Amino acid sequence: MAFKIKIKDGFQCEDVYSEINQLITRILKIRKDAKTEEGYLYPYNILKDFEGLKLVLMNIMYEKTNIKNVLKKNKYHLNTHDLDKAFKGLDSKSNDPLYERLFSNIDQLLEVENHLFTYLFPLNLIFDDEKNAQLNEILELFNIKKIDTNDVKKILDTNFVKENKSANPVDNRFIELLKKNEPEKPDVINYLKNYPTILLLKVEGKNSAYANNYALYQMESFLGFLSFSENYLKENLLLFENFRGNNNYNKIKYDEIVIIGKNRINWPKKDIIAKLQNKNQRSRLVNFDSFEYLVNMYKDIKTIKNDVLWDLLKKSYFLYFKASSEERVEYSFLNYWVLAETLIKGDGKAKSNEEVKAIMKSVIGNKIIKKRIDFLDKKRNHLVHRGEIVTVGERDLIKIIADLLLAESMRIMGKLKNEKQFVYYLSNIKTSRKNRKDYGEVLKIISEQDPNNNLK
Repeated sequence: MAFKIKIKDGFQCEDVYSEINQLITRILKIRKDAKTEEGYLYPYNILKDFEGLKLVLMNIMYEKTNIKNVLKKNKYHLNTHDLDKAFKGLDSKSNDPLYERLFSNIDQLLEVENHLFTYLFPLNLIFDDEKNAQLNEILELFNIKKIDTNDVKKILDTNFVKENKSANPVDNRFIELLKKNEPEKPDVINYLKNYPTILLLKVEGKNSAYANNYALYQMESFLGFLSFSENYLKENLLLFENFRGNNNYNKIKYDEIVIIGKNRINWPKKDIIAKLQNKNQRSRLVNFDSFEYLVNMYKDIKTIKNDVLWDLLKKSYFLYFKASSEERVEYSFLNYWVLAETLIKGDGKAKSNEEVKAIMKSVIGNKIIKKRIDFLDKKRNHLVHRGEIVTVGERDLIKIIADLLLAESMRIMGKLKNEKQFVYYLSNIKTSRKNRKDYGEVLKIISEQDPNNNLK
């Protein structure tokens, strides 16, 4: 396998080796004491310690090894249950470093074939039929496709082939158990036909956990793009003069996802889909009214050539969907703040709190709102450290800042080569605005201002 788990260069030292080995040794001792003829039996209090130690080990690996990149390259999601498998064959009395054997075992877990997982997202959105061609073009940018009920039937028929019985009777019993709680194809079709918009997303991955996480992230990034075009233009045109105190901006929703795995419908289960059909729990349908604005925004973002910038923008859309959909005002406030900081720190380099606030102020034209950024920063700190309540108006203020940063980012990213240029642009946007005659002058000014020529 091309990508092996290893300790990062910055953490190559005896203290780190010892830290990981000692942690693995403690885990192995608990496993040894709990081992029985039929498996492992942990007393409740010891089980909690055991699970906690595994989480600590996972955290250390994410901090001090390249495991995040290895898992991403291999399209695999590692959980603590999988980690149990990686302890197989480890001996605390061995002279070999335990962490090296553990990393090797995890590497071996990743040596499995990819599977194709299919996701059907039922949306509560109504689009005008004549807009379908443009909508499909936008969806393609996110590797998503709009389908109808006839397509659903074809997908269900295509994904199922006759299964050969396994030589292992335990596997066969497990498969039969899965089938008992698997919905029938007509039930799935009847459930989905109640929705005006069904979106299809296909994901390749080595396990369902990876595929599920990727599918949700990709879809919510796209929905964040829709939400931004709907909420930014509708709300902020009024918010500068007149705040409107809603708990939640976003009416865009998706209901229970249909997940098709290898030869079966993984989700929803039979009992769940029966309840959905009986209670007609579809979210309230809404017309998507901002299609022209969506197309204009798409014209900007489709010009982005740099993958890192595109990934940063998708992450921002994901955060926007979370923030705008969140009913709890405090969490919505934090998500908008994180979105703003994510864009400002786009190159991954640390920035002081004062630098972050200065860039926030630079995108705000309204002097009164600009003066409230220091207050919002204090409010964020008090929320995190003291649990202070955030008002809807305070949430709306940070939303304005996040909106303007995201709008500026979408407008400029297609004209930039990399994330360094983007962060430099945001850091100097206030200075540049004093001199520019039009948007085309900005990059020239920034290029001239860069003394070390590091932005090429």
